[in-house]
Amino acid sequence: MGKDFNRHKLSDYENECLRQAIQEIVTEHKPITVRGIYYQCVLDKRLPFVTKDSAGKLRNYRLVAKRVLDLRRIGLIPWDFVVDPSRNHYSKHRWSRPADFAEVAPYFYRKDYWSKAEWRPVVLVEKDGQVAVYEQFANSYGVDVWSCHGYGSATHLWSLAEYIKQTQQNIVILVCADWDPSGCDWPRAAEHDLSVHLSSHRKEVVFQRVLITKDHVAALGELVALRAPNDRDPRVSNWLWENDYSPNDEVVVEMDAIPPKQARLEVGVVIEEIMSEEDIDLSKNSELERQERCKIETALSLIER
Repeated sequence: MGKDFNRHKLSDYENECLRQAIQEIVTEHKPITVRGIYYQCVLDKRLPFVTKDSAGKLRNYRLVAKRVLDLRRIGLIPWDFVVDPSRNHYSKHRWSRPADFAEVAPYFYRKDYWSKAEWRPVVLVEKDGQVAVYEQFANSYGVDVWSCHGYGSATHLWSLAEYIKQTQQNIVILVCADWDPSGCDWPRAAEHDLSVHLSSHRKEVVFQRVLITKDHVAALGELVALRAPNDRDPRVSNWLWENDYSPNDEVVVEMDAIPPKQARLEVGVVIEEIMSEEDIDLSKNSELERQERCKIETALSLIER
């Protein structure tokens, strides 16, 4: 009989392997969500005892989440390496004197690298929980990240449309979404709704899917496939037909299953291609941004003199 990986208690050796793997995963892929860490543990060949949960069970996810929390509490994982965008805060930045504000104010300034470009990229993720995984990285290219909430938020799409109107540019929306009937269909619905909001916008808006694609699913394999799609979902039959799947194929893969470092790299490649086409020099713009921040700091530092 094979080893029972479904038991609840890990051996000391397994616990140590899991601890080391989690620390390495977080260090390599930060910022990363807890669910992202779980998926990387599932894919890690050193951890055969951590498998994908199925049938609504969360045993292995909770196992990983508990170890992550323990490692953060004892200081082996910095708290800000693991992101939880579902936890909002509403505090405001405050300073005791202008000179203190002058030290940080320049970092609120961001140069618009794309102001003279014909096409401007925007990263659109399916879930709020993915925004923090891509936001800081995308900002290094001067690109904004938006969440669509899948089919769920008309307000988000209206806000995105208002943002697009303000740019007065052609927009390439880089879609990052789950590989399932909903994740493959909501961009169509989003594109339709945006076209209604942008009826007066005289520029083009095109959607380009970056993550997850069928190639990613093939590379990841069934280790991270969640389940066969819900046959009661009206989108399922068309999706199965379009992708040549049988109803029993385990083909549903979440965005969190893609290693964040790899995902950011792939998004970056697409952004850099657009930058090249628009003749935007990233290093030159970054240096100009640094110089302009220095000017802001110098100007503000004179306030108390």
